[in-house]
Amino acid sequence: MYRLKRPRRIAEKVNRRLARWIFDIVQARAQSMAAARARDRGIPLEHLFTPPSEMAHEFIVAEEEVARDFREGTIRFERDALTIHDVAGIKVVGTAEQLSHLETQLAGDPVIRVLDRRWKRSRSSSGAGTSPTPSPPTSGASTACPTPTS
Repeated sequence: MYRLKRPRRIAEKVNRRLARWIFDIVQARAQSMAAARARDRGIPLEHLFTPPSEMAHEFIVAEEEVARDFREGTIRFERDALTIHDVAGIKVVGTAEQLSHLETQLAGDPVIRVLDRRWKRSRSSSGAGTSPTPSPPTSGASTACPTPTS
């Protein structure tokens, strides 16, 4: 048994992360506008009172500025902010021997690397009320991804 994320699920995750990243940029821009107003008035930002209508207007102006910066190419995507590490996550259920064989096969592929490994013993492999014994795992999950080739 294995599970791969469908491209649509990955796209949804990227979309959420990208929307959050853009929102943070807009919010920082609006915050700097408020800081400039406070500085012009000679008061600390935390003492600046801004009516909600003015805050909304500044946010819209900040959105427009960020949109303009995208059009002009002056904003670049931050790779780290948009990196998705679980694109090729796989969950494998099998015997310890099968899992060992699969990991050996994955390790032999030059474009794949195992990033994470978790072992879980099935409920049927340990008796009720007894402490777990160090027997081999009966299932495992690994996250593997292609190695960048740039």
